[in-house]
Amino acid sequence: MIITEVSWEGCIIGLNPKLCRLQCKKGMILKKIIYLIGPGETLEKRSRESSLAAEHIINLDRTDSELFAVAPPPPPPPPHPTEKVVVQPKPIVAPERRHSPPPRTSTPTSATPYSVASLQQYTSNFREQNVIRESRLGKVFLAELPEGKLLEVMKIDNPNGRVSVDDFLELVALISEIKHPNTLELVGYCAEYGQRLLVYNHFSRKTLDDALHDREEIDIELSWNARLQVALSSGKALEYLHESFQPPIVHQNFEPANVLLDDKLSVCVAECGLAELMPSSSVTQLSGRLRTLLNYDAPEFQESGIISERGDVYSFGVVMLELLTGRKPYDSSRPRHEQHLVRWAGCQLHDIESLSKMVDPSIRGQCSEKVLSRFADIISRCIQREPEFRPPVSAVVQDITSIVNASREESE
Repeated sequence: MIITEVSWEGCIIGLNPKLCRLQCKKGMILKKIIYLIGPGETLEKRSRESSLAAEHIINLDRTDSELFAVAPPPPPPPPHPTEKVVVQPKPIVAPERRHSPPPRTSTPTSATPYSVASLQQYTSNFREQNVIRESRLGKVFLAELPEGKLLEVMKIDNPNGRVSVDDFLELVALISEIKHPNTLELVGYCAEYGQRLLVYNHFSRKTLDDALHDREEIDIELSWNARLQVALSSGKALEYLHESFQPPIVHQNFEPANVLLDDKLSVCVAECGLAELMPSSSVTQLSGRLRTLLNYDAPEFQESGIISERGDVYSFGVVMLELLTGRKPYDSSRPRHEQHLVRWAGCQLHDIESLSKMVDPSIRGQCSEKVLSRFADIISRCIQREPEFRPPVSAVVQDITSIVNASREESE
C-alpha cells in the first residue's frame, strides 16, 4: 500500500486516518490527512465507512495538550463507615518578635558619612601614637573633633578592595541598628578612595585584657565580684546580639581586648556585627600576638571556618576561664602541659581541690567553694568541643545572674 498526501478539499475522513504533522503552527494539529488507499476501494465505500466513523472525527482546532491530556487519578475511596475521622486543629502560635536587619541600602540612615580628609585631621593623619588597640580587622585610632569630643576610628584592612562599597554600606546600615548599654555605638563611616572606616563613640582606652595582664600600667583592681559583673555585662551584650536580631548577629571576635572598661568598671563590647568582614584566610595568615587570639575561637571555626552563635559561647567560656585563673589562653612561658589554658584547666574544673589551686591568686578566698564550683560548671559547658553541647548565651546569662545574687548574699 502507498501513503498518499491529499488536499483538504479532496479527502474523506475514514475510521483510522493517518495524521501527519507538516507545516503546522506549534501546538496545533495539521489540517492535512494522510489516507491509506487500498486496491479496489471506491469513494462510495469510503463514504459509508465515514458515516459510521462520525464519533472518531477529530476537532483539528484543539491544542495538543487538550487532545492528549492525561486523565486525573481517581479520588481515594471514602473511609470505612465504622472509622471516625478526626481533624486536629493546628494551634495558633504568635509570631516571634525579633528585630530584623534593615534592607539593603546605599545611604545608612543613622550613621554620619565622614570624608577621609576630615578623619585624617581628627586622628593626626592616622599616626601610630593615636592607635588605642589592634585586632584582626585593623587598627583603632583615637580621634578628637575640633569641639573636643572624642571618637574612635577603626581603619579596616581592605587589600585589593575585597570589601565592596555596596557590601560595606549594607554592613554599616546593620551595625548602626546595634544599640545596647553594653555595646559600642557606631556613629559614622567613610568609604572614600578604597578606604573602609568605621567611626564609634569613644568609651575607654582600657580593656579587660589590660586589667588582667597589664596591672602595673592600668590602675584597675578586679575583685571576684567585679569579675562576675564584667562577665554578666559582656554576656548580656552577646545575648542582645543573638536574641534581638533575625538572623542573629554573631560577634566572632569576642576576647578581652574587645571588652572595654571605664574607671567604674562599666562594660562596653567593641566590634559587634563585623563577622562578615573576617578574611577567610585569617587563620593561616596571622602570626605573633594576633595568631594567639585564635585560642578564643571555637574548634569548628579553626578547623572549618564555621561561624555561629555557639562559637561566641565558646569564646565567652574562654574569657570566663581567663577571669577565673588570670591566665592568658596561651602562654609559652609556662610549663608545656600548662601552655594552652583550655586543655590544661578544662579537665580540672570539676575537681574542687584542683579548681581552688588554679584560681587567680589575687582573688583567692574572696568567694566560697560552692560559688566557685558553680562558676566553673558554667565555663565547662561553654568550652565543650562539640557546639551542640554548649548552652545558648541566654542560659549562661541566667546562670551568672544567679551566681551574682548568691555572691552578694555571701558578702552581706
